[in-house]
Order: sequence, then structure tokens, then C-alpha cells
Amino acid sequence: MQSFLRQFAEPMPSWISNYRKGESINRSDIINTRAVYYPGAGSDGQPVHTFVQSRAAHLFIYVDYMLSSDDIKNELKNNGFRGYNILDSIDLEEKDLTPNGWRPHVQPTSEQIERMKRFAHVKGFATLVIFERKTEFNEEHGPLRFAIIFIGGDGIATFDAIYGNKNAPAPFCLILQDHGWGGNWNYFGQGGMMEEIAKKTDVYPKLILAATTDATRIWDGYGRCSCNAVLGGMHHNRRELFERI
Repeated sequence: MQSFLRQFAEPMPSWISNYRKGESINRSDIINTRAVYYPGAGSDGQPVHTFVQSRAAHLFIYVDYMLSSDDIKNELKNNGFRGYNILDSIDLEEKDLTPNGWRPHVQPTSEQIERMKRFAHVKGFATLVIFERKTEFNEEHGPLRFAIIFIGGDGIATFDAIYGNKNAPAPFCLILQDHGWGGNWNYFGQGGMMEEIAKKTDVYPKLILAATTDATRIWDGYGRCSCNAVLGGMHHNRRELFERI
């Protein structure tokens, strides 16, 4: 899969490569960067490995309403990404991600809202973490830097706020994994509200990296790419890459 993705390789965004710890960043540069969007991400590092190695993306947006800011900090401290240190962590505000404001394009039912409340116990947050390669590793291991925005929030509502309201270009890739009903109030895949938002707003990722499970259904209008699958997620599911037709 990495060899397939190398055709989309991009230079590292200058706001990442030129950043010095403690200095300010133009928020517009952040939100307008090519990104991989992962709703219900948990602590799954597979997409970072796959896209960073191929240089196809340097920014990732991880959204989950079941992991707190402290959970993220502990995970990065105890596990993190092999060969990388945290250069800096920067708290973001809602206006940084939705500079033009936003309005919802879908409305959950009262039953769905109640289900959401049972799972969504995290206080909302958004943190930009910039990672820098350790000196003992070289370019073969990965790029000098990459960044992740960790968001404590609902993956569907966040997709709507950022992308459905055109606050940022459509994500380069969407990571798609459903777990039956799991801890989500609605599906991320085909027939779910996230796809409904995409159809209503005409905002589609170029690529979708989707788990090949019965619970995960690929969106309409995507065809399977000719490349190897990868393993990812909490259950190490097989994942295949799909491209917008």
C-alpha cells in the first residue's frame, strides 16, 4: 500500500518543518493542510505509519468521544510512535477548526441522542501535537516531522463542522471502521449520517482506507485500489484502500 501511496507524496508543509517549540502557528495553515481524518480513532497508530512512511500526508485528525485529553497524553507517554519524540503540544479552540462557523446538516433522532449521551463522557478538547524524528533515525524510517490533531468529540459532528461547512478542504483520506454498534450512535460507513453529510455538501475524501469487516460498508462512488492491504485497529482487521471514482 505504501508504494501505491507514494504517487501522492507531498513536501512537508512549511508550518510543520519550520516550527520552533513555543512559537505561534497560523491557524489557517493548519486547517488547510492535506489531512487524514479518522473518526472513532482510539489510539490506532496504523494510519500514521502507512501515510507518513509514504509521505502522502503529514497531518492527521483523530476524533473520539471516549478518550480524554489525559488518556491521549498517557498513551503517547507510554507507547507513542517508534522513532519520534513530541516536539510540542498546542491547545486549539473550536474557532481554529471552524473559522467560518458551522451549522449541522443532519439531525440525530432523540433515541440516537440518548445513545450518544451514554457513551460520550469526554469533555471536549482539541490538541495539536507535533512529532519530531529522533536523531538516531534517518529518512528511511520516516519524515523529520508530522502532526496529529486529537479531538475529544463526535466523529460525525466534527466531520460536518470542519468539512461539511467548508472550513477546510475535503480530507485526503477517511479511515473507515465500524464495530457493529460498538460505542457509536450511528455508522461511519455507507448509509450512515457521515455519508449523508458528504452527499448533502458534496464533500468527499479522495481515498478511503476501510476495514474489510461485515460491520464496515464502503461509501458509494469508491472503487478498490490495486495495492496490498494492511492490518489496523484494535482487532488488527484487514484494511483496503479505495479511491473516489
